[in-house]
Amino acid sequence: MKACIYRVPDYWDIGEVYERLIEDSYEDEKIVDGIWEVHHSWINAHISDYNTDFYYQLRDYITACYQEGEVLE
Repeated sequence: MKACIYRVPDYWDIGEVYERLIEDSYEDEKIVDGIWEVHHSWINAHISDYNTDFYYQLRDYITACYQEGEVLE
């Protein structure tokens, strides 16, 4: 068995990615709606899969992808 060379993100780490995306995408009075919408959207699968590079991208890139509705190249 080979040891992992990276630290596996915990739920706090993953939660920070969601938090930044929601803050960047929704006005303060729409935050609750944003929480539901982000967690039930296509991007949830991409953020939750920290084995890909998407989880580690810059917050501006993740926000742009969410707003466009697809992973941008």
